[in-house]
Amino acid sequence: MRLSLVGLLTGIVLSACTTAASPGRSPRTYAWSTDSPSNACRVNPANCAAMGMTRRDAAEAGLSLAAALKTLNPEQKLELHQLLHECAKWADDEVNQRRLAGQRPTHQQCQELIQDAHGKQVARAVVFGIEKHEAALRCAQEKLAKLWPGGFSLQQRYGYDRETGRVWLISETQAQKLLRQGQGKALRGTLIPDVVIHTGHGLQILAVYDFKFPCPGSNEARWSLYPPGHEYESNLQGDIYKEAFGIPPFRASPIWGIQ
Repeated sequence: MRLSLVGLLTGIVLSACTTAASPGRSPRTYAWSTDSPSNACRVNPANCAAMGMTRRDAAEAGLSLAAALKTLNPEQKLELHQLLHECAKWADDEVNQRRLAGQRPTHQQCQELIQDAHGKQVARAVVFGIEKHEAALRCAQEKLAKLWPGGFSLQQRYGYDRETGRVWLISETQAQKLLRQGQGKALRGTLIPDVVIHTGHGLQILAVYDFKFPCPGSNEARWSLYPPGHEYESNLQGDIYKEAFGIPPFRASPIWGIQ
């Protein structure tokens, strides 16, 4: 069952209004009550006018409620997990088919040096990882645009201040401008998760995913450890994501699935 983001968020507002005695009800759920005008409003936000709410009022109130609850119900989480796992598997197969006639690279092949897109000699594991990430992101863009329209970001850059806990959005235009002006240090410590599921606002985050393509694929899909000299030296990438975004992130890989 596919519901638009606006429809989901509108449903939250109306569900909250008609079930005030049940504040623990999960937000943005697929299992809606089928009675009362609230259902008509859920199905078509234009019907909210009959209840004295405009489409914008319902959507904005829904965003606020979803942001406060910051949760996905089990059905939504399962569907997102399946979708992103499928994208990881498809990307893995696509690159292996194109590069190795469909065979999975062996440990030895992963270590071999091959040319990257810029003509440099790089380990096959690195080249394949980049290509599989790009393919997985293309897949995610196509599928999430249908399942979760307006409620996801791919490789969005976030600024993060560990001292204050503040998180903010940095556009690619802003990042490139800083680099051109020689102010690249301002981007130190920024985070760029592969997929962020949100309420329609990039800072109202519901789930975070990173694609992982270990080489060979039988290796465990692990979070990267930040190297010496990095802003987050000796910390795992997943731990910093959790610290910044306030929710445990997920890894999506072809063999290991969602972890």
